[in-house]
Amino acid sequence: MSNTRRIPVLLAAMFTLAFAVLSQAMFAVVTTNAHPVARVTERVDNSKRTVIHGHVPRVIAHSSDLGRLPGNTPMRHVLMVLKPSFEQDNELQRLIDQQHDKRTINHHQWLTP
Repeated sequence: MSNTRRIPVLLAAMFTLAFAVLSQAMFAVVTTNAHPVARVTERVDNSKRTVIHGHVPRVIAHSSDLGRLPGNTPMRHVLMVLKPSFEQDNELQRLIDQQHDKRTINHHQWLTP
């Protein structure tokens, strides 16, 4: 077989291998007993805030306050990150342990975005 004919065959083989590997990750199913729990259970009290220093982008830190926004203003690119509960931490650790244990159903069942 000449070199010009080997290249398409090699490309096809590489594509097939890549597809096989990626399809395993795409169709993986993780089994868990975790249930979402509402952790913000009452109205937010603005008098009980905690300031987190060093978490404001420089562009915002050096800008002027233009006052309050209307309540219906969409807030894009805003993330609120809550500390996981004790139960959530334990459930995550249990899942990670199962993903590395060959005897469990979650062995190598990695999470995908």
